[in-house]
Order: sequence, then C-alpha cells, then structure tokens
Amino acid sequence: MPEDLEDLITRLLSKDPKARLGAKGAEEVKQHPFFKDVNWEAVMNKEITPPYLPMLSSIDDVSHFHKVKEVY
Repeated sequence: MPEDLEDLITRLLSKDPKARLGAKGAEEVKQHPFFKDVNWEAVMNKEITPPYLPMLSSIDDVSHFHKVKEVY
C-alpha cells in the first residue's frame, strides 16, 4: 500500500475526533498528499469522467452493494 494512502486512512480513522483528518474541514482532507494530483476545481465542475459508472435501474437501486448480515 502506498505510504500516502496508509497515512490518509490512518488519519481518517483516528480515535480522537479532534485529531482526525478533516476535523478542521474538507480543505484539510483535500490538501493531503494522497490527493496531490486531483484537480478539485474540475471535480466540482463535473469535468472529470468517473473511472466507473454503474448502470442503475432506478434512483434507489442498491444492487451494486454487497448484502451484509445485520448483527444486533
């Protein structure tokens, strides 16, 4: 796993909410080295073609999600 990805995941999953990446806003996440090649303006303007676009049968089609057993 690339080092910057490992750091991103670790910081997003920090137990301390105040220390968690993104606690100070989305800009903090966007500035992480893992996203260094992302053109956020192009993302916001929907100018980037997604690598995968699932075919949906309706707006609430959840067929692309795995079914999980609920545990109570």
